[in-house]
Amino acid sequence: MEPFLLNPIFECRSGEGQRLQKFWNLVSEEEGTSAQGCDTVWLVADTPERQTTVRDGDYAGCSLRRLMEERGKEIVGGGFDSEEGFPLTLRLMDTVKPTPLEVQPLTPGLPTANSKFWYLLDTGPDQGGIGAGIRRRATRMQVMQHLNDESLQDLIESLPAKPGDSFLLPPGVVHYLGANILALELQDGRISPHVVSHWGTKETDAEAQREALEAVQFENRNCWRVAGDSADFPYTRKIPLVKQCPEFIVDEFRLKDYSAERTSELSFHLFCGLKGRFDLKSRKGYHARIGPGQVVCVPANYGDYFLSAPEGAARFLRIYLMTESEPGVRERSGNSR
Repeated sequence: MEPFLLNPIFECRSGEGQRLQKFWNLVSEEEGTSAQGCDTVWLVADTPERQTTVRDGDYAGCSLRRLMEERGKEIVGGGFDSEEGFPLTLRLMDTVKPTPLEVQPLTPGLPTANSKFWYLLDTGPDQGGIGAGIRRRATRMQVMQHLNDESLQDLIESLPAKPGDSFLLPPGVVHYLGANILALELQDGRISPHVVSHWGTKETDAEAQREALEAVQFENRNCWRVAGDSADFPYTRKIPLVKQCPEFIVDEFRLKDYSAERTSELSFHLFCGLKGRFDLKSRKGYHARIGPGQVVCVPANYGDYFLSAPEGAARFLRIYLMTESEPGVRERSGNSR
């Protein structure tokens, strides 16, 4: 199975997205697509609500769901379950206003599974920062009293948001993205987050809110932040952003020349462009050029491939599943997938 590019899905909920349009314009002429007014772009999705499609190769136009049904084991690797489909979702979010307060539900027997990852691409001068966890002096009663009101934000820990920063949010920790932030969001595609509050801007289903509150760990304020490194080096760097999560590993590549890589048959390698373009090639004849916001998946069974920066420099993320060869995988025993 060859590597394959994925077509994005654009969603225009507010009709006011500006940062996403600016970011996507870097590749829009080549793509023939536009993000004008859009605030969300789904880059990878295999859910009942959304299906990204394959852009190139023998399966061009095929949904990710169908591809998983036919070639899932080759693509995902050792722990693939054909009934669950592709394990991750990836999307770009342009927050015109704060996102709803959410919480990742706990997975029975796996206390740190089902985490969420944010990578910040751009922020505005009046951005609202990142909210993660309930403030130390805030009580459960206070949270309940302000649950459906904008004043609830005053009870949530606020963290500064800077381009290049990344955050890993474990289950049980309430969180939100403030206004005027362009972020890349990665999470398990098969377990949806619960909405705790819409800040009083829309009616909340009482039963759904009760279920969300049951998932909240009121004293858990853990949020792992990796500050972006703005230093420019004359050589290629591979920066680990997430390495102790039981579901996925995330590395940031700052490519100056080339890098030889390979898949291990235990997991795919998923690449998402951030800045500049990079080439992915193999001795088997595959060649793709990936720009900002574009995604390419290298199947688990593919083996050796090579990355190069034809324009002299490129930044991108590589995402792959935590496997038996990585530290921390013991926590996944019992087959959480």
